[in-house]
Amino acid sequence: MLKTSNGIEYTVRESKRAKRVLVTVSPTSHVEVVIPSGYQRKGLPELIEGQSDWIVKQLKQFCTMNRSLKPETIDFKTTGQKWSVKYSNLDANHLSVQESPSLNLALDGDVDDLVQVNRALNGWVRRKAQIILGEWLETLSNELSIPFNRLTIRHQRTRWGSCSKSNNISLNQNLMFLPRSITRYVLIHELCHVKQPNHGPNFWRLVEQHVKNSKSMGIKTRKTGCFVPGWANP
Repeated sequence: MLKTSNGIEYTVRESKRAKRVLVTVSPTSHVEVVIPSGYQRKGLPELIEGQSDWIVKQLKQFCTMNRSLKPETIDFKTTGQKWSVKYSNLDANHLSVQESPSLNLALDGDVDDLVQVNRALNGWVRRKAQIILGEWLETLSNELSIPFNRLTIRHQRTRWGSCSKSNNISLNQNLMFLPRSITRYVLIHELCHVKQPNHGPNFWRLVEQHVKNSKSMGIKTRKTGCFVPGWANP
């Protein structure tokens, strides 16, 4: 790794196809200088220093992006659990996700591949939602004496849940990030649709039996997207 006098680290790659010197900054904060074959490298440090303002700006932008797409913590407000996330860059063809009872989540593999990291994290959230929301829905179903058919966990941007004519309930995995009272309201809301398929007066009376100020809670639910971190949005 080479370094300029003002501290910018970079690598040099010679390319037969290059017609001029090209400085690039990758999402992994790697500065690469591509030069044409036979180019005299002596003047590269000065050339790079001349572009240092642009390079530093790019590095800061990618650093911010990496922090947002590779969270250090995952806050499940629905359960009150806050997971710590550690990333280990290993030479592997796939990314593994392992959790420990102490609320530690370890991602091992090519953790510089942000697409792969995002897919792995959201897949893990989906699996946690299937277990946690599934058990909670079963408990509420028994308490309310409202049986349902089947639960499906989805990754959606605009809908927190739905109930089909066959009494199949669908829940958004991002409910895991919402306050517990909001998530409880969504689960009860969808269970009530088993008995009342529409949003008529009978439906709201049924919901109100189990959730006080249910219409107010419904309005709050539509404003809870702020609780979902950027990396978890579909």
